[in-house]
Amino acid sequence: MSKSSSCRPAISVLLAASLALQPLAAGAALHQLSFVKADSAVLETFDFVSNADWDYDANPPAKSASGQSLDRAYVTAAFAQMAKSTFTMSEGRHRVGTVYVYPSSRFGNRVDIKMISLIPGRSNATVSRFQIGSGVSTNFLEATPELLGKVMAHENGHYVYGLMDEYREAGKPINPNDNSDPSQIDTPLNTIMNDHTAFSSFSTAADNVAPANTANRRFYDGASAWEVLSRPLARDSEQQQRFGSRTAYRALAGHTPASPSDLTRPITGWDGAFKVVFVNDPLDSTTYVISRNVRADQLPAIKNAVSESIRKITLGAKAIATVVTYGGNNGAAQMVYRATLQTEEARTAALAAVEAITVDTVPGNLEAALAGIVAEISGLYAANSITLGDGISVNVFAGGDDNISVATRDRVKELRVAINANILTNNGVQPGSSAKRAVLQTELAQKAMRAKVSAGTVTLAQLAHASGGHFTDAHKASALSAGAVKAQAASGGSLEATLAVDQVDTLAAGAKFELKTPVLAKTDGKLTFNTYWGEDADSSKIRFELTAPDGSQYAPSNPLVNQALGAGGQIKYVMDADSASASFEVASAFAGKNGLWTSTVTATAAITNSIEQDVIAESTLRAEVDVQRDGTANPTLIVKVASNRAVVGAVATAYIYDADGKLKLTKALLDFGEGADARAGDGVYSASLGSQLAAGQYEVVVVTTQGPYGAVLSTNGLTVKGVNAVPEPLGGAFSRVADTMLTVAPTTVVEYYVPSLKKYFMTGRESEKSLLAQYPAAYSLTGMSFVAGPGLAPPAGTQPICRFYFAPPLANTHFYGGPLDCALVSTMLAGNPAANNEGIDFAVAVPDTSANCPASAPVKVYRAFNNRGAQNDGNHRYTVSTARYNQMIAAGYTADGAVFCVASATDAP
Repeated sequence: MSKSSSCRPAISVLLAASLALQPLAAGAALHQLSFVKADSAVLETFDFVSNADWDYDANPPAKSASGQSLDRAYVTAAFAQMAKSTFTMSEGRHRVGTVYVYPSSRFGNRVDIKMISLIPGRSNATVSRFQIGSGVSTNFLEATPELLGKVMAHENGHYVYGLMDEYREAGKPINPNDNSDPSQIDTPLNTIMNDHTAFSSFSTAADNVAPANTANRRFYDGASAWEVLSRPLARDSEQQQRFGSRTAYRALAGHTPASPSDLTRPITGWDGAFKVVFVNDPLDSTTYVISRNVRADQLPAIKNAVSESIRKITLGAKAIATVVTYGGNNGAAQMVYRATLQTEEARTAALAAVEAITVDTVPGNLEAALAGIVAEISGLYAANSITLGDGISVNVFAGGDDNISVATRDRVKELRVAINANILTNNGVQPGSSAKRAVLQTELAQKAMRAKVSAGTVTLAQLAHASGGHFTDAHKASALSAGAVKAQAASGGSLEATLAVDQVDTLAAGAKFELKTPVLAKTDGKLTFNTYWGEDADSSKIRFELTAPDGSQYAPSNPLVNQALGAGGQIKYVMDADSASASFEVASAFAGKNGLWTSTVTATAAITNSIEQDVIAESTLRAEVDVQRDGTANPTLIVKVASNRAVVGAVATAYIYDADGKLKLTKALLDFGEGADARAGDGVYSASLGSQLAAGQYEVVVVTTQGPYGAVLSTNGLTVKGVNAVPEPLGGAFSRVADTMLTVAPTTVVEYYVPSLKKYFMTGRESEKSLLAQYPAAYSLTGMSFVAGPGLAPPAGTQPICRFYFAPPLANTHFYGGPLDCALVSTMLAGNPAANNEGIDFAVAVPDTSANCPASAPVKVYRAFNNRGAQNDGNHRYTVSTARYNQMIAAGYTADGAVFCVASATDAP
């Protein structure tokens, strides 16, 4: 895609340079207070985070159906009932511990449980997202708190446990594209996943026998709730995993009540750890941990980012700032400042302490620094100086990633400390457009966050995600500052969304760089229009202007001086030459906010460095992107678009860039309930990336806009039994930008032996591997494997390999071949129903005419045939060693020679 502004699309967020260099607003992270504690092998305690869309203290509204005040007593009673139901339905193996409740929708969708009173709706939940992110349980108020508590327990059946419904949806035909959808043919079971008002247990095998039919039974291949909850994840199919990697809880493992008579339905002991904590005015303790062991050209950018974050702290008696350095001082950590930021004088002192930090070549030990901070926080808890529910965050600033022990990670999680990791991987100066792109700010930097832990360590990105923090990896000063500021805002529960992003590489004298951004007054509050440039010296060449939807223009009289503009000073212009940035802040109460805004940068003299713009809104409408099965050969990309209800009818497009910033794939994400999308019309848009990207790490930017027929707010999805509310039109155009990283693993082709048939079979398809893993006795892995490329996007030097199944009477065998083989077979057997073309499986190199393999793929893969085609018992076997190949020939197989070339392989033992 062109980076020229003259070729910019209407929603100008699609340019590779801007998307790859500017960190975006934080996506879907865990909340630091959300937690699971293993009390014993058969008991686990869950801490949940919730918010209410009203203030339960300041004149709480009355629920119209019953007239009951929606105060703390109502909320506490609702969660008490949820805790009772949870204990009973889990057979006493799960209990609710602390529920942290925020007022006025604080933290938005970044909680576990939302309570909605201001609008009607049908409660619903995202499946299997507890402790994972990118999902929430949304609950619309009921007539009594007890009914609400039972609804929340039902929704936790989806959100926490990954179960489907077991009720009958009258008047709804079965959906052939979604077997998780209740229908009119279903059999209502006496379970909480049918009727939470009458029943309190999960289904057993005896409930589930034919002709019983439920969405859960269809989705889980005939299994009841308890059969699913007690089994290992390896038993789940690929389709089942699409709903979000169901968690297998230790306390439920192997516990399979066979019938309702085996259920104990305990009702005492549910409150052994239960309490509700209303988090209205928490302590805000922010610790900045700064590496001194960085280059001299990196430190100014790091210090400026820390200072920008400190400037965003709201002054008050509960705002505590601590600055710690590591590196120098014989390698030990050193606290250089701590104070309560009640006054501007205290903030100024903190900024001075940061400015005084210098580079030191003595290596520091971040592990030791964090361990010391964690020990101090533990002591503060012990002394009751801080309590669970306070906002405790540690912001790390360094010149590169680091490894932290699993023990420290676990202790951080236990103490509910959010780690915000801010990494500057360049010198703070804008790289050229052909340079390797920075990693965007993302809470789900997928490779690092989801990689399997090795040698007892995790990366900073993994630590940030696990603790409910944020991760920024930037290549320039403004990106580091922006990431730090956004992390600080998110840690305090601010609801921010990125509306638009764009960049130009240069700007000629007199040229203009415009960014047009649709704003939706229904969901968008305070607006911030930012511009960034690469060199401080360019500050005097920048003129930044803003045009409102009604055409009113706002421009500073002096671009270098901060000033208030508009009626009542509701638009503030801020120039920050130190961080090479400027911004307009538009108050939430600004009249005429709805519509298309235009922010314009004009160069008063030629600018040869890049200039960026982004637009941030305090907004309830957010797009949160995630990757399922990241780090495999077949990841699935999803984006959830929601305010207080899901947004249905949007258009979501993913732009996927390689490490050099080159656009490799543009992919539409769909909400049709087909293919990779688990459920139609639930506001979760999905796309499978299998076989479309070569192995490697990628940056993903998802742009979501209003669809051609308009978008609506809807409560469709996995819902409680009842009637959906009428969808509400969103009321105008919108755009949202979200980002993440994903890692595509090489396609690994594996071999199975089928004892009953005495045949070998190999596949590179993840769906088939997942299926066959459920039947290890029938399909036994031989240990042979080799690495291949994606068949639909063959890497350079490889060819796509097709697979045919020759059904009887043709031989009853699978055959793999290159394009010429496939074309020949297709021609020779055209119209023969026994010749089944099963599509492209993987990509590999092939030997040359002299049977030699290239240096990039030196390992030969040999093919042999058992010569039993006439008996309809044929079998091709593929081997990766001459010894194994010769063994098959000695057993009577015909030698076909080397047919593939691969980079690496493992022979069967």
